Amino acid sequence: MTDTEPWQIGGNPTAEEVAAVLALLGTQAQARAQAPQEVPGWAGYWRRSADTPPRSSSTRCSRR
Repeated sequence: MTDTEPWQIGGNPTAEEVAAVLALLGTQAQARAQAPQEVPGWAGYWRRSADTPPRSSSTRCSRR
């Protein structure tokens, strides 16, 4: 097998082709697991703000 991409496999793949695809998927999963879990944008903002403690009532503006 020489540089066969998964989407180029047709018919009945050989054991080597199947092993290559599984190795590629394992490498991608490992890289994804080691990547930082920070979520960019607004989703990251809301996730971080949920971890912060609530403000005390003295900092809130209250109208009476």
